[in-house]
Parts: sequence; structure tokens; C-alpha cells
Amino acid sequence: MNFSTLIIFLLLIKSFSLSAQEKLEIGQHIYKDKLTFISLNANNEFEYLKYYNWSPLTIEEKRKAEKNENPTRGTIGYVSGAKGKGNYELKDGKLILKFSEFKKYMDNKTDFNAETITMVFIISEFIK
Repeated sequence: MNFSTLIIFLLLIKSFSLSAQEKLEIGQHIYKDKLTFISLNANNEFEYLKYYNWSPLTIEEKRKAEKNENPTRGTIGYVSGAKGKGNYELKDGKLILKFSEFKKYMDNKTDFNAETITMVFIISEFIK
């Protein structure tokens, strides 16, 4: 009896962790590359921005690392690699972006499916 209770308990914990990976809150999320920023809005709408080479997060991390050394000073300019907006869907642990508008500027690494006008991200790979 104790063994079956343990199995049921473990299955419940696993199902809760899977459902947690299915959800992203409304607001800004940063992908593991630290260059991709996605803002999820009400009504399943999103705004996508990918920085080229560095982002506010990478500059912040660099400044923290240089705290005791010669810190980076002055004005920082950010270059957009790509941006867009549209509607999103959460399915099977993935964030699926369906673009109504998409523009690619400096970025050659963006994995954009031009046929379906979509991008797919693994939810668990967002860092913020």
C-alpha cells in the first residue's frame, strides 16, 4: 500500500511540474540567448524583439562583472536584429509565435519559418 501511495504521489508531482512548464505569465520574457525578448500581452498577442550582438541584459551583466575593474561607461546603442508581433499559443511545453508582422534586420540566426510565418520556443528555456 505504501509503494502505491508513493507512486501516485510522484505522478502528481510530475504532472504539476509539466503544467508549470506549459505556462508563461503575461509580461516580458527573455530567452536563453539573452538577445530575444518576447512580451506576452492580453488576448494572446505578443511583441518580439531580437537584439543584434548585445542587449540590455548582456550589457547589465557585463557592467556587474566589471564592477571593481574599469567599468563600461557612456551611451549604449542597441541594434535590432529582428522584430515582429502577432498572436501566440502555448502547446506541449512550447511557445508558438504566429506573426502578423515580421521584419528581419541584422540577424541571420533567427529561426523563422517563412512558410508558416511562425517561430517556436521551448518554454523551459526562458531565463526571465
